[in-house]
Amino acid sequence: MDLNTAKPRAIGELEGQNFLPLAPTFTTVGGLSLQNKSGFSGSLRYRYIGDRPANADNTIIAKGYFVNDLQANYSQKCYNLGLSIQNIFNVRWKETQFATNSRLKNETEPVEEIHFTPGTPFFARLSLTLFFKIYLEMKSEPKKATNFVAFFLLKSSSISSAVFLPWFDPHRVFGGRGRLFGWRSFF
Repeated sequence: MDLNTAKPRAIGELEGQNFLPLAPTFTTVGGLSLQNKSGFSGSLRYRYIGDRPANADNTIIAKGYFVNDLQANYSQKCYNLGLSIQNIFNVRWKETQFATNSRLKNETEPVEEIHFTPGTPFFARLSLTLFFKIYLEMKSEPKKATNFVAFFLLKSSSISSAVFLPWFDPHRVFGGRGRLFGWRSFF
């Protein structure tokens, strides 16, 4: 757990006009992580930022937030299955906030108000990571293995997949002496 507190003020300004816009007065982040020998691991994390002045005279307040995230994994030699949930309680929060002057077409004077980016709502992601070994046959050297990883992400009702393999050219690396022998998974 990490706690931070401050009293941010501008030096040389009148009292009440010396607030530093958007400077937090209290923040905290923390969580609990667990891992056991059978391959299960997980964490529950939180982040909090208190209300803070959005302008120098503290007449506009940037609202604080308290958001919780969850991560759960099951790992074995050849795969990792993970579940990540952001904002598990589906809290409405404002991630970025600015005090800005704006004026609509029918207004005669500009209005100073909060403009913001909404925070992430409840979001869950399931992931499956598979681990493979690629074997190379060398004419003058013993076989070598290189690890590769394939990622499959499950989102909402559709499945999207992507395979990430580093570029490998055995003729460049081994001067034409190597050739790809084949691949074998751990399954």
